[in-house]
Amino acid sequence: VKEVQTGERVEYDGEVFEVDGMKLTSPAPDEPVEIDVAALGPKTTKMAGKLADGWNPQLLPKQGLRERMEAFEEGLEESGRTQEEATVAPVVRCCVAPDGEQARQQARMMLAFMIARYGPFYRQAVAEFGWEDAVEDIQEGWDEGGVAEAAGEIPDGLVDDVAAVGTPEEARNRLEEFEEIEGVDYVRVAFAGMLGDDQKDSTMKELAP
Repeated sequence: VKEVQTGERVEYDGEVFEVDGMKLTSPAPDEPVEIDVAALGPKTTKMAGKLADGWNPQLLPKQGLRERMEAFEEGLEESGRTQEEATVAPVVRCCVAPDGEQARQQARMMLAFMIARYGPFYRQAVAEFGWEDAVEDIQEGWDEGGVAEAAGEIPDGLVDDVAAVGTPEEARNRLEEFEEIEGVDYVRVAFAGMLGDDQKDSTMKELAP
């Protein structure tokens, strides 16, 4: 991607991928576009530290974020870079509502889909860092009764470990837990669940710095 951004025709013959004459059809950017990697596993996280401008994991439990930070730092060290040269900005799913349980239920519906159906990677990451039994229950719930059944299998602790939802105070406290993890530069707020425009606006307003 970095080579393509120069505007020149790219020929690449790697161990895994081959690129034969790829070239932008638009003018090359005046400044290179920053490349962030949404890695979850140790090898891809290390690659992010080695090559990328930033690392943006999503749905990674807090302990997982702490442990993967070591792989990210290994990548930085291997490439001779410092932490100032690459941004760590985890994507945190957020939902704010006056009724905290309503917000949590909205989050459970989204988490049920992401864990049970949105590819294996989120499921593996959540299971690896303390939630293996819950992930099995969520998958079984989905297979037996769909999203509603799966959402009912998501414990409060898992919601709090991967998201920031609830009343404004509850959601802010959860978000700060991610912000305070050593090595995190800032968090990217994403929405948890099917939020209407008013709830999106209130969530952004309540969680703004």
